[in-house]
Amino acid sequence: MATLNSHMTFKELAAASPYQNKISKYIFVNGDTMADYDTMTPAGIAFEEGSIIMKALQSLEDAHDAGCDRDYKVYSESEIAETPSKEDVRLFFFPGKKDAPYVLLVPGGAYVQVWSWTEGFESAMEFNKNDINAFVLSYRANVPGLLPDPIEDIAAAIRFITANDFPVNKKSYAVCGFSAGAHATSIFGTDNHGFSNFDIPAPDALFLIYPVISTDILYDEYKASGADYEQNLSYVMLQRIGGNDFTRESLEEYNAIKHCNNYPPAFLIHGEADDLVDPRGTEDLHKALEAAGIRHHYETVPGTGHGFSAGKGSAADGWIERAIDFWKSITAHS
Repeated sequence: MATLNSHMTFKELAAASPYQNKISKYIFVNGDTMADYDTMTPAGIAFEEGSIIMKALQSLEDAHDAGCDRDYKVYSESEIAETPSKEDVRLFFFPGKKDAPYVLLVPGGAYVQVWSWTEGFESAMEFNKNDINAFVLSYRANVPGLLPDPIEDIAAAIRFITANDFPVNKKSYAVCGFSAGAHATSIFGTDNHGFSNFDIPAPDALFLIYPVISTDILYDEYKASGADYEQNLSYVMLQRIGGNDFTRESLEEYNAIKHCNNYPPAFLIHGEADDLVDPRGTEDLHKALEAAGIRHHYETVPGTGHGFSAGKGSAADGWIERAIDFWKSITAHS
């Protein structure tokens, strides 16, 4: 068993054992390698000096050493042969209480990479503390015109969980997305690209955590960036959502605000001081859901910026418990 610690760099963690090296692409990179990847540590980016992330990594390591890996290919070999990019789609299972509901976690990363270690693994461990089983999805990323691939990956992950022998309540699940992952999750709730287009059960609820929502806001930010637009995060996001030739109008199919009449119940939370993803998009979705009569919970977090993940050590602390309470209130009346 490898000895892992939160002061190791992500590069060192990836090479700490044959197992970690085997899955490191899906945990740490899955897209463009960040410039500071060689020096970044869990202790430097996460609550409690990365101790929650380390517990998650160690639990995967221990399961591997016990001969029961908890990382899975989502697509079959024939599906991968037909579409090679599906090789990059992985699920990581973190068991909570046997036969309890499960949450599918969809980390962010601007559709450039997938931030599994904080928004995935850290949040999974917090859901486990509340008896909820958790799966972390590493989805396809980092090509222009990416969508709808991540939404297809969410659906494929749910189909995989339903078809296999996991000790979870397969009839009760929520999807929880962060940032760009929350954009994919928000589209999973729509009638034009969402769950109703796949042969899968409807989610009990969607949890949208500091989500990218409004393509109109992104488009306005991109147009305001001037000659340096190619370096603008909004442009990068829009290019991956809509391809190289996107227009304001072509992007509307991936704007949940425009397609939320039959939306699942939703829990929305956004930091008021978020300077990466405009909180107005979440507010606009809240207003659209309210107008459509969709049950939802909406809250903002004063003085809090982007990327609070599980919320520990921030003013958003406790959002996971509040989301679970909202979820329970939905299933109690179903």
